[in-house]
Amino acid sequence: MFWLALAVCTGFAMAAGAIDGGSLTAALIAARPRMRSRLSFVILVVAMISMPFVIGLRVATTVSTSIVDLRQAGVYCLTAGVAGSLITLTGCLRRGIPVSSSVALVASLVGAAFGTSSAQYVVWRGVALVLGGIVLATVLGTLGGYLVYGLLRAALGRLTLAQGERFMRLLYLTSGSMGSAYGANDAQKFIGLFSSAFWAAAYVPRGQVPWWVVVLAETAFMAGMLLGARKTLLTVGKGIFRMRSVHGLAVQLVTVCIMLGGAGLGAPLSTTQTSIAATFGVGLSHRRGAVRFNTVYRLLISWTVSVPAGFVAGLGFGFIFRFFA
Repeated sequence: MFWLALAVCTGFAMAAGAIDGGSLTAALIAARPRMRSRLSFVILVVAMISMPFVIGLRVATTVSTSIVDLRQAGVYCLTAGVAGSLITLTGCLRRGIPVSSSVALVASLVGAAFGTSSAQYVVWRGVALVLGGIVLATVLGTLGGYLVYGLLRAALGRLTLAQGERFMRLLYLTSGSMGSAYGANDAQKFIGLFSSAFWAAAYVPRGQVPWWVVVLAETAFMAGMLLGARKTLLTVGKGIFRMRSVHGLAVQLVTVCIMLGGAGLGAPLSTTQTSIAATFGVGLSHRRGAVRFNTVYRLLISWTVSVPAGFVAGLGFGFIFRFFA
């Protein structure tokens, strides 16, 4: 069962890479139109891998113990929960919909706990805090995008053309900001899941997260990002509204601040959801008519549907794996 758990954790990380990677790259390329996609990828990777070692693994600990206590629920609950979230993400990925991997994972883990008769290990306070934090981050992302873009537009409007060009060169100083925010928060979901699998198999002492587990989890994410991020990139970069340099900068600033704040609190937020919310807020601030509301409505529906879909998928896999326990 350990190898199956490791396989579904890898698949989940790759699916999240395909979805979240598009959102990350869209803001980065929009902020630096002349930057090549390969360079963007390298910057994101370096920043993302380094952050867990710099800021710590509080979010990974939350995923492992504060939604469902996977140390007690066991490998069957872990496998069922991750498999359910993987199915949910894969369905959205096929349609190019950047659904929240965090929401799908939380719902599926809870469903798996019920399916495997491990409901006593569900930490309801943690579930409420995580889901509430994701909703709050979405609201703050929209408001922050609206306000920050307004401030940037006002500041740039007072500069001469030459001063504006020099100012935009400062964007290169924030090249790793999105990757840093993701590595500090969202990427730690995979680290927590991989760690739980190794703990359950007794390959790693419980509570310890070796460096190679971090690298393994993030390598799976990067593989998914390379293979499938293009569809999501187009949805975020053009589907909501066409972003330009200053738009991408505003989205980055808002997303990074929210994600790092969540990391400091140990709250696993959704970079994709926060980035899209910030993009929506920037679009409203830029020009309401430029926002493609049909895309926004479709995203809201996908986020809402991912809760019952993830729960049912996790519950179904939980019932299946119960027979092997």
